[in-house]
Amino acid sequence: MAMEVMQDAGVNMSHASSKLLDDIPQELDILITMGCGVECPFVPCDYREDWGLDDPSGGPKSGFEATRDIVKTKVLDLIERIKNGEFE
Repeated sequence: MAMEVMQDAGVNMSHASSKLLDDIPQELDILITMGCGVECPFVPCDYREDWGLDDPSGGPKSGFEATRDIVKTKVLDLIERIKNGEFE
């Protein structure tokens, strides 16, 4: 359903795939976790932010759409904060 709601928004996710923790670079500037009620493993980074999103899995399409829209808003806000030098 996540792929479908992204496609509905004009975002092609056909190239996307799950990654293992070993695939994450050893040095990160910014790490965003989504929350979803799970404990995230420790990953070294300069700045960490958890967005505390509800997991829409198993729910209606509208839940996936709402989560997609929240992520979009938060990503755009993060980009602005980076541009404004908040992470320097």
